[in-house]
Amino acid sequence: MRRAIPSSLTSSGPRSERSQAMREVCVIGVGMTPFGKFPQKSILELGREAAREAYERAGLGPEELDLAEVHDCFTPAEILHYEDLGLCPKGEGGPFIASGATQIGGKIPVNPSGGLISKGHPLGATGIAQIAELVWQLRGQAGGRQVAGARVGLAHCAGGFQESLELAEVASVTVTILKA
Repeated sequence: MRRAIPSSLTSSGPRSERSQAMREVCVIGVGMTPFGKFPQKSILELGREAAREAYERAGLGPEELDLAEVHDCFTPAEILHYEDLGLCPKGEGGPFIASGATQIGGKIPVNPSGGLISKGHPLGATGIAQIAELVWQLRGQAGGRQVAGARVGLAHCAGGFQESLELAEVASVTVTILKA
């Protein structure tokens, strides 16, 4: 086989040169709280614990985030998650949103992608959609929804069912922190 570029293997040499110019994005902290290990806890308690663990592993706090993709399966849940992730004080989720803090250009833009609701809440794909958005944001590739200067982002995802659909118990909450 003749190589397109003499120094390349059978992979695409030109593509790898282009990809090397992209900003590297790394996972720096993950927290996961499986429902099965904590059946007595609510989804909010699980979220707080997953966030605490992710922040601890990343060595930073919520005040150091540049943006977040938060599980917004229902609008009220999103507001409660802001509080549990430490983005605002308990009981202040509504005023926090009203202040414009969660908009692009605000203190901590949340769901610049439009969130899960805007995507039809694609079950089974929500977590990867959040991570993809954060990677695009941290690389400066998010186009018209780009958060200027974003270097650290958080994804908060909850999903799965425990035992049966009738129980509708969340199987786990995962918080992932990425950094460029």
